[in-house]
Amino acid sequence: MIEDTMLVREINQETHVLESSDKVLYIVLYINKREISVRDSNRQNDDSLGKVVILPNGVSIKHGKSERGNFNRRILDFKHLRYNNMANEDPSAYPDVIRKSFYQGFNRRDFSNEDLKNLEKRFNTVIKNYLSNRNLDINNLRRADWINRYPELQVEDFRLRRGDWRQLNLHIGDNEDEITTIFDNLVTYLDNNFFSIF
Repeated sequence: MIEDTMLVREINQETHVLESSDKVLYIVLYINKREISVRDSNRQNDDSLGKVVILPNGVSIKHGKSERGNFNRRILDFKHLRYNNMANEDPSAYPDVIRKSFYQGFNRRDFSNEDLKNLEKRFNTVIKNYLSNRNLDINNLRRADWINRYPELQVEDFRLRRGDWRQLNLHIGDNEDEITTIFDNLVTYLDNNFFSIF
């Protein structure tokens, strides 16, 4: 996998990026050092706050596919990640929470969007199993455990399973270098056990 060193920290909503329509699989580490949740405000014309994707003082990874390249996908994250849904008043949470991003491109002409979709399903399963086997996935906690760990979170505000977002059983009180190492170990595992077959 290739590390994305730009991390799109300085993007604003006027940015237009010319990038080839590379098909990519990506995985991103986010760390929220604030006492409030980060939400995905990608709903349009909706008064709801958007789904919680990073818990207060929490650690999350996002993984999935993009048919328009990694950089364009990170621009969407920049636009969507908010501490609340007031897009005109609340700047993006993205620069505060992004830590690391890796992606793998698939540029073969015979590699279709359907191929990418099928590969993403396997990619996501490998990640979920890796995290679960190491007790890193918050889904392994009983509901009472995660509610006790995050008392500021409203029960109706958050569901454990959020598709391509994985809440990790880590807290920002944990050493950030150790959190980054855990993420790097996952990326190494993907390189050695998933991408090595291509």
